[in-house]
Amino acid sequence: MHSENVLITPQGSLLLIDWEYAADGDIGLELALLVRGNWLDVESQRHLLRTYQQQRPGLCAQALNTSVQQWLPWADYLILMWCEVCWHQTGQTAFLAAGSALRRALGLNA
Repeated sequence: MHSENVLITPQGSLLLIDWEYAADGDIGLELALLVRGNWLDVESQRHLLRTYQQQRPGLCAQALNTSVQQWLPWADYLILMWCEVCWHQTGQTAFLAAGSALRRALGLNA
């Protein structure tokens, strides 16, 4: 781990990220996973995207936001699948509980 893997929220919280494979995928998906993985509220999400876009002026802020919004349901699904796999591997019901809200949000039978 190194300092480039740490973000500081406007509230002063630290968020850990890992950009090791970021160039291999769609930046909208990568950012959507950061939003969901760090439970960012709408304002924190806006701040993240604004700050990210400011560091990469070639990116259109609106297009970046649109891409992230389109990826959010897929990020939710990937996180749900991670919870399911962890539950199957460990038998810990906490993983089922963590996934239940995502199942409802995605319109899947619980």
